[in-house]
Amino acid sequence: MGFTGAGIAAGSIAAKMMSAAAIANGGGVAAGSTVAVLQSVGAAGFSLATKIGLTSALSTVGGASGFLLSKKARKDKAKKKDKNSSDKPKKK
Repeated sequence: MGFTGAGIAAGSIAAKMMSAAAIANGGGVAAGSTVAVLQSVGAAGFSLATKIGLTSALSTVGGASGFLLSKKARKDKAKKKDKNSSDKPKKK
């Protein structure tokens, strides 16, 4: 995957994830983000089995968080749309 004790391996999936995260955050990888946590796991020198277990657990948490955040974003967008439509004068 590319998260190693020496850092993120060039050309790996980890490098692509880091690039996408940095672009999304305006140039840096946010502390506590999936990429940051996975790099910490890689740098800690855990066994392969531990890395797989942590990656599985963290990806589940990340997936659930992403689902809840997107659900909230859709709800907020719908509220904003409803508010904007009620602000417009009604046609006679």
